[in-house]
Amino acid sequence: LRSSIDPLAAGLLVRDVRSSGIAASHGATEFGAYFVYFSFFIVVSALVLAALFFKLGIEHRAREVGLLRAVGHGPADVRRLFLSEGLLLALGGSALGVVAAIGYAALLMTALGSWWVDAVGTEALALHVSLSSLLAGAAGGAAAAVACIWWTLRSLGRISERSLLAGQIDTSGDVGQAFEAAGGTTRRAGTIMTARRAAIAFALLGVALLAASAADVVEQAGGFFGAGTLLLASALCMFAAAFRAPSRRLVDGRGWGAVSRLGLRGTVYRPGRSVLSIAVVAAATFILISVDAFRRDTDDSAPNRQSGLGGYALLVETLLPVAHDPNTPEGQQMLNLSDLENVAFEPFRLRPGDDASCLYLYAPQNPRILAPRDSFLDE
Repeated sequence: LRSSIDPLAAGLLVRDVRSSGIAASHGATEFGAYFVYFSFFIVVSALVLAALFFKLGIEHRAREVGLLRAVGHGPADVRRLFLSEGLLLALGGSALGVVAAIGYAALLMTALGSWWVDAVGTEALALHVSLSSLLAGAAGGAAAAVACIWWTLRSLGRISERSLLAGQIDTSGDVGQAFEAAGGTTRRAGTIMTARRAAIAFALLGVALLAASAADVVEQAGGFFGAGTLLLASALCMFAAAFRAPSRRLVDGRGWGAVSRLGLRGTVYRPGRSVLSIAVVAAATFILISVDAFRRDTDDSAPNRQSGLGGYALLVETLLPVAHDPNTPEGQQMLNLSDLENVAFEPFRLRPGDDASCLYLYAPQNPRILAPRDSFLDE
């Protein structure tokens, strides 16, 4: 029977549904890049917060560091001691983070399959846990924490035991350091100049990336987030330079103006801490602005051609072709439409197929096609 009957000649269509299903399961839109862009600022904010907390902990234990240094332990020994302590905390936090990540992901998938099912349009979602991803995330978190700890401890080697025993870790108040001499002033001036040059360089690169994104040389989403990161870094460098510059204006007078100047003057007491605090707030602000920038306005209470719905109030899809023009009285009568004033219809020919919207989780192998009229294209 197989040798004598040709399925195609008999009018049968043979489809490899398994291969087409596997091809469609890869997805059409790469949302991973957007998640990486948004998560980058969240991860950086978390690392900055971790560095701030550890820095505050080191400042409260300055006398302990000074005592260890005074009895013969060198800066490298103290650094190894605190790194070992921080590594144990980082490993414990990474282990707890892995468990919390699985629980959070399970809760999110449950919400997408029940409460937020309208956001994805399907309940066929399941949690997939990869051991390699969990191990990589835990190792990356521990490594990032250790890096923050090392970055915090690297400045302790320049502080004398006398200042540490007194609970002072600010080199500007250490009379035993050469920072108070002319060399210290030169060093501060060099740091300020370096920060200003870095700010200018980051700003130029950010503007160049914006121009490249506008000219479609680079991906618009990547250019947006890349330029935002560079401009944010430029602003932080400018703050760092401003906080380290010597104050030449006296704080005098009374009222809110004087109190505000006094408060701003307090930011230069710990310039590094102030810049990190600004970085956390700035990153959160940038995320909020980015989310709003990618939001599309779909409010069509007033006709607006530039809105997400193009100014149309209703979308009607029929199972059968509409042979009569609904914009004419004769067509409205044939379609049993009455009492319609100041209403315009724009017909489209539709070829059914796979959904191509964001609610469809797979790559459309047979996408739907809309055929508008020439007048619509002209508008």
